[in-house]
Amino acid sequence: MNNNLIYMPPKFICKSLDFLVNKYNYLFNKGDIIAGKIFSIESSGILVDIGAKLVGYVPLKEISLYHISSFKKKINFYETREFYILNHNKENHQLILSICYIEYLKAWERIKQLYLEDISLNTTIIKQHKSGLAVNIEGVIGFVPNTHIIAKADDFIIGDKISLKFLAINEPNNYLILSHRRLIIQNYYNNLKIGQTIEGIIKDIKTYGLFIKIGDITGLLHISEINKKYSEKLSNCFKIGNSIIVRIIHIDPKQGRIALSTLY
Repeated sequence: MNNNLIYMPPKFICKSLDFLVNKYNYLFNKGDIIAGKIFSIESSGILVDIGAKLVGYVPLKEISLYHISSFKKKINFYETREFYILNHNKENHQLILSICYIEYLKAWERIKQLYLEDISLNTTIIKQHKSGLAVNIEGVIGFVPNTHIIAKADDFIIGDKISLKFLAINEPNNYLILSHRRLIIQNYYNNLKIGQTIEGIIKDIKTYGLFIKIGDITGLLHISEINKKYSEKLSNCFKIGNSIIVRIIHIDPKQGRIALSTLY
């Protein structure tokens, strides 16, 4: 007997993935990520060979998360890539697929990493709202509230670049909240100390306190930190544009906030 003989199993021959799908009765489910090959580019989308009797179809709006002038520039014939199953159109024997959602998932992975590393972002303004600015972060829309913009939102136009820090992210709810103020305060942080007395300019007057401009940043002088003789009606005692001496009592670089006091 020759001990050097090696047992070889019968050769397994499969002409197509269709054979495997039928043999193991594989079901394509909504939310699955599958591989497929693009074989046709239509005016309304692309057709994908997923190796089964079903044809994969990617609607035009599901081709990319990012703005492109022509989707044909992004798609290559016979390109094999991942697709996300959105739905199963049984009447047309089609799986409705998405490239956009694959990009969305990958974008959120990058966003979460940027958030953990507390990276400063230089991004583009894509829309203006009364309450703030919309920006593009890795293809996902982020929002910068007016309260976290050092300049006025009206000073910016669509297409402008703005430097930001993350305030909060929530992938399940698909929201990104960012701050220009937080970035500026962190840049100033080494020059500002708790207990430091500094001169500022009154920028705004509210019933609950004064907003004081210190250089390029604004801090809150809460009414509880103002001498009681002025607490009757702040607008009668203070004027916008006047200078005021304040003391820094709290700095929150993560939220981009500075608290001030005149009680010293």
